[in-house]
Amino acid sequence: MRQELFRRGIITPERFEQEVREKAVLSQQREGIVAPPAKRGCLAVGPALPTACSATLTDFYFAYNLPLEILHTIIDGLLAERHNGDSPELRLRFNPGWRRGNGVETGREI
Repeated sequence: MRQELFRRGIITPERFEQEVREKAVLSQQREGIVAPPAKRGCLAVGPALPTACSATLTDFYFAYNLPLEILHTIIDGLLAERHNGDSPELRLRFNPGWRRGNGVETGREI
């Protein structure tokens, strides 16, 4: 997904990494974690936080700028790679309107 964002020029890899660092630092500040004076300006975060920030930022930019069909194309391509193209029934579709308990699975009104 991130490669598609870069390929289409929606965001550059450099700007993306800069935003990840900024978001990671802001996240720590919201949590009350601040770097000691000697390390101010440095990214003093563990490896998990930038990874989480980059995943969230990727999802945000993708959802905001690209249609759902492109996501389906990417997922279908990955599934075909994993299963050597032998399992077309493994197509994943997500309906954001569906959730457990909304009456859809039983056909009744809410």
